[in-house]
Amino acid sequence: MKEPVTEYDFDPTYLPEQKWYPWQKPFNLYLDKFKDPQQLQKELLVEKLKERHPFKRPAPRPKYPLAFKIPIDLPSWLNDDIRRRRMREGKWKFM
Repeated sequence: MKEPVTEYDFDPTYLPEQKWYPWQKPFNLYLDKFKDPQQLQKELLVEKLKERHPFKRPAPRPKYPLAFKIPIDLPSWLNDDIRRRRMREGKWKFM
């Protein structure tokens, strides 16, 4: 007798209607929610390939990635994006 297979199809993630001026939401994360997933994956792949060299080993990840200073003259949303990238959080998780 074959073993039973159980599968569950999850409902797609609910996204409310996009607002022109979202209140108290970081714009870069808000816009990423409504971006086409294939386009977002393509952008992340391009960023990943910029860091890699085809004939050299990738540099080892630092043990404490936030120990290196982030430039002060950058806008706050970009500072947050750099921090998330270094910590491999959010969209940068699989880089």
